[in-house]
Amino acid sequence: MGFTIVAILTAALLLPGILFVQAFYRASWTDEITVDPPPLSTMQSMAMVGSATLLIHAAWAIALFVNSKLAPFLSWPAANPYVFFSGGFEKTATPASIVSLFTGLLAVAILGWLTGTSIGKLQMRRADQSVFYGPMRELVKQSTSPDAFINAYVISKIEHDGKVIGYEGMIRSLSRDSDRNPTSVTLSDVSAFYLVFDDDGPNRVESDTGMDWLTISAAEWSNIAYRVWLIED
Repeated sequence: MGFTIVAILTAALLLPGILFVQAFYRASWTDEITVDPPPLSTMQSMAMVGSATLLIHAAWAIALFVNSKLAPFLSWPAANPYVFFSGGFEKTATPASIVSLFTGLLAVAILGWLTGTSIGKLQMRRADQSVFYGPMRELVKQSTSPDAFINAYVISKIEHDGKVIGYEGMIRSLSRDSDRNPTSVTLSDVSAFYLVFDDDGPNRVESDTGMDWLTISAAEWSNIAYRVWLIED
């Protein structure tokens, strides 16, 4: 079998583990906060992808084995992503074996996504959510009420006439990296303000400038703070 084909199929076999990790972290997303999985180049991500891939393929291989034993009584449609391991597959392949190969790859990919989603939701409900949110765990927990929202106070790196420009607004989207540090924030109903530093410390001076929406990245701010507000009748 050609090296290119082997490389492509090997990557396809790793797809269930990659989808597992993506689905696991996506299960923690809220309306305001998204958490990105660790980059694939990191040891943490490689360990998660590798472990998940092995477990998912082991589960599917066991299912194929059970199916082969039940064949006289109950035969499932063959979906075997491992048929290309047989010698000379590219020469002996038939339409049925090709269908078996690709339906098998699709099946383990779907299994990886469903397993990652299920374990991620279980982690959210019954385990420590700091694996997703880090020190922001309590903040996110307080904001889960439909009557609650999170305000962000962003101090930018922009100075004007000796004043530092800041922004206050309701968080609509907060992206975080694999280390659970914020990377960007999108705000609505934004009001700008100035921080003026004098002998008494920083003082906030309101500005007449307002914006409907603002997206700002971590490279553009010097600090960011959050506060949960609860609307009471």
